Amino acid sequence: MKSDFSKKLEEKVKKTIEKYKMFNKKEKLLIALSGGKDSAALAYIMKKLGYEFECLHINVGIGQFSEFSEKYAKIQSRMLGCNLNILRVKELLGKSVNEISKARPVCSVCGITRRYLMNYFAFKKGFDVLITGHNLDDIAKFYFHNLFNGQITYLSSLRPVIPKEKKLVKKVKPLFFVREEETLKYVSLNSIEFNPIRCPYERFAKTKRYDTILNSIDLINKRFLHSFVRNLSNLIHPKEAEMKTCKVCGMPSNRDVCSFCKIWNRKEPLVI
Repeated sequence: MKSDFSKKLEEKVKKTIEKYKMFNKKEKLLIALSGGKDSAALAYIMKKLGYEFECLHINVGIGQFSEFSEKYAKIQSRMLGCNLNILRVKELLGKSVNEISKARPVCSVCGITRRYLMNYFAFKKGFDVLITGHNLDDIAKFYFHNLFNGQITYLSSLRPVIPKEKKLVKKVKPLFFVREEETLKYVSLNSIEFNPIRCPYERFAKTKRYDTILNSIDLINKRFLHSFVRNLSNLIHPKEAEMKTCKVCGMPSNRDVCSFCKIWNRKEPLVI
C-alpha cells in the first residue's frame, strides 16, 4: 500500500511538471522549504524523480513556530542531502515580522516579505526556477477569496507556472493538483519529519474562512476542488500590466516604491 500510493503521487507530480514544462534537469532549481509537510513532500518527490536542487528557508521570527520550522527544514535538507540556504528576517532586516506588523496584519506582512525574499534570493543567486509547495487546497482557497472579493486580476498569480519576467524569476507549483491530505499521507508513509506546530496567526489568514465552505463541498463531491481549480486555471490569462522599477531596490513593482521596501522602510537594496 505504501509503495503504491507513493508511486501514484510521484507520477502525478511528474506529469504536472512535464505537462506545464515547469523545469528540466539542466536548470538551476530552488525549492522554498518551509519545514512543513507540503514542501517536504515536494522536495522528497523531486529527489525521487532525479532532480538536483537547493533549498531556501525563510525564518520570519514568529516565536516557537519559526524555531521549529527552521529545525525541521534542516532535518529535511539533511535527509535529502541538499544544500539549505537560510534567511533570518530579524538578522537581515533588524526586526521580525510580528515586530514590524503595526499598520498591516501580520499575515499580510509575512506574505509580502516571504515572496519578496524568495524571488530576490533566487534572482541574486542565479537560479532559473523558484519552486513552491502550494497544494490544491491552498489554490482553491485563494481562488475563492479573490473571486468573492472581486480581485480578479490577482488570479493570474495563481497559475501552475508564472514565467520569468525581467528580475522576476520563473515560479512553479508542482503540487497544483495534489490535495493536502495526500501530502500528509505521503510524508507519514515515507517517515518524513515535519513541523507539527501551526502558525499562531493562521486563524487570522483571509483564506481561512473558506475552509468550512470547501470542506462542505468536499463531502458532497470529492472531485469538485480538482475540477474547480483546473477549469479556472485554464480560463486565467496573464495580466498585462506595465511593471515599474522600485526606486529603492530596483526590483519590479507596480508602484514607485515596492510593498516590501515601503513596509520595511528600506532606503537601500538588501545585500544577500
